[in-house]
Amino acid sequence: MPGNLTKNDKNSALMLTVLMNTRIGWVMILLLFLTTVTKAQHIDNKQLLKDTVLSDAGIVVSTQRYGNTIADRPEAVSLWKGDELANLGGQSLPDALGNVAGVWMQKTNHGGGSPFIRGLTGYQTLLLIDGIRFNNAIFRSGPNQYLNTIDAFTLQKAEVLRGQGGVQYGSDAIGGAINMFSASPVFSTESIRVRPGMRGQWYSHQMEYTGRTQVEVSGKNIAMLAGTTWSSFGDIVSGGDRQAQRPSGYSLGAADVKTLIKLNDRQLLTMAYYWLEQKDVPLYHKLADGKYSRYHFSPQSRSLGYTRLNSTWNKPWIRESSVTLSWQGANETRTLQKANEPLQTTQEDRVNTVAMDINMISIPIPFWSISSGAEFYYDRVNSEQVDVDLITRQAIGLRGLYPNGSSYSNMSAYSLHHLKWSKLNITGGLRYNIISMKIPGSDFGTTPISSGAFVGNLGLRYNFTSGINFSASVNNAFRAPNINDVASLGIADFRYEVPNHDLKPEKSLNKDIGIHLVRPKQKISLFVFHNQLTGLITNQPTSYRGLDSLEGYRIYKRVNSNLAYIQGVEFTSRFSLSQQLELAGFIFYTFGQDQSQDQPMRRIPPLHSRVLLEYQTSVGLKLFTQWNMAARQDRLSPGDIADSRIADGGTPGWKTWHAGLSYPWKSITLRTGIRNILNEHYRMHGSGVDAMGRSVWVNITWNL
Repeated sequence: MPGNLTKNDKNSALMLTVLMNTRIGWVMILLLFLTTVTKAQHIDNKQLLKDTVLSDAGIVVSTQRYGNTIADRPEAVSLWKGDELANLGGQSLPDALGNVAGVWMQKTNHGGGSPFIRGLTGYQTLLLIDGIRFNNAIFRSGPNQYLNTIDAFTLQKAEVLRGQGGVQYGSDAIGGAINMFSASPVFSTESIRVRPGMRGQWYSHQMEYTGRTQVEVSGKNIAMLAGTTWSSFGDIVSGGDRQAQRPSGYSLGAADVKTLIKLNDRQLLTMAYYWLEQKDVPLYHKLADGKYSRYHFSPQSRSLGYTRLNSTWNKPWIRESSVTLSWQGANETRTLQKANEPLQTTQEDRVNTVAMDINMISIPIPFWSISSGAEFYYDRVNSEQVDVDLITRQAIGLRGLYPNGSSYSNMSAYSLHHLKWSKLNITGGLRYNIISMKIPGSDFGTTPISSGAFVGNLGLRYNFTSGINFSASVNNAFRAPNINDVASLGIADFRYEVPNHDLKPEKSLNKDIGIHLVRPKQKISLFVFHNQLTGLITNQPTSYRGLDSLEGYRIYKRVNSNLAYIQGVEFTSRFSLSQQLELAGFIFYTFGQDQSQDQPMRRIPPLHSRVLLEYQTSVGLKLFTQWNMAARQDRLSPGDIADSRIADGGTPGWKTWHAGLSYPWKSITLRTGIRNILNEHYRMHGSGVDAMGRSVWVNITWNL
């Protein structure tokens, strides 16, 4: 991401915009670019080189693709800081993000975790790492496990854009976007500095053993942070009188390295690589009913490597720029075998992604800032299946879930603006996306598929008086069909899917208004939103080669058929009760209706809330207690009713209580706590596993 702006620039040079329809918008941009430019204030070049990731809790990067204060933004944004995972005893990144306001975390299995934002998940929410798209061409429609292939210990913070992201980052951000930022090393004023560190975490009932080692090596012009993580997760022991859910445990290994190099006072080079691999991850709900003797993901792995050059230019139309080259590799291997049958199937899907992102920041006049750029992503998909008769040992190679050698490209250009006066902030922008695919195959023929879309946003935030603000925004987004939509052939979830190449993008129009109280000791926000969804891709019964079912599953294909809406209310608050005591909480309600079928939308989260009370002493001891609650969700779609993961009549409501403490002593920080003190037996709505029962955890961190 571009470097930090100075305090003066933040105060006097934020952004303009105008949301436009396609023709008027481009005319307005052209006219603005032709206006007389006044000389903008000087940027301190050294500020860029401090860190490419902003750590201030009041600063967000994702809304404009560089640092802005939340108080200036109309968007609904939630923040998560990396140390909160350790403070709350989370086992994974989904555990951590599940505590963020606006994120409902569904877990089909222990090794998964799929975030819902404003009622949508899967490929209808966009995930990013350091601004690089994590979604690829075979992301699935419903809950998936991909988020858990990111090592939470490598992250410094995450930003959740609720109902936003389409203009900032392109396709898939219909519900919103989660941008995760990796931790960075810090330059040293000394010649060289070496800081080793270790972290360990343990859970009772043998539910977790985790170890991490890392080292930070810093100099005046070069700094590096590298580490490795290993975890063994045992079977989940749920609350009440329930037993361990066997099999649900798995293991993982991860490694990472990030290097910053000051090329000169104006340029910073970042090079990073992240790898994680999960092994023997069981799909619990498929095994629990006895229909399968084996249904495991092994390996489930992801790699990301990127190089980014940040530069400052000190010119009104080119203040800062960044160029990012990245590569990602994903491997999902599934091994399944039905009970009492000798046939074992292994399916392997691999995706390699190369990408380039060019971004430029302009401040042509002191109250107008612009972030513009272009992106290109290219996915190459390899997919294969091998069936082995375990009695005869005969192996047969078959077509994979996707046509081998499929490709998917995503090209776009965007321009984001922010205009700031004394009490009024106006934001907006425009993006144009072109998506193209090439799908080889003998059954359906080699098919080139392309689609394109304009998306735009417009928002304002007005400060009335005494920290009382009003905000309103409108934006449209789209999700282009991916290879999973148009070319999947095989068993998925509870159906047998066949390809359909005649699909169009899903589209949304999101509107929200907010009221905010922002004072030194009080922060309260209330948002009301409505998201109109058109052309939603859904599964429709069909026939294939004269059959309406295969391998015991009904045959479906995907079609653009549904008109729907999702609306809701979001309340967040934070109070400083004293210098040592802080209270924070949120309440979220979401309602989704499929207008085409006149029925509820599938997997809509229930009313849920969280209250966190923290007390910190003068010696650094921090005590916390947290209450979580979810109401009963019995407003079900036909798909929910047929889903074996959801109890008959709906998912019961639940309440949980957690407590813990942290204490720093010299170079060691001790954290410990109790989860689910009341030993409540419960399940997150739509999940395939029950949540953890009463358990004790300990986390010890040592940094020299």
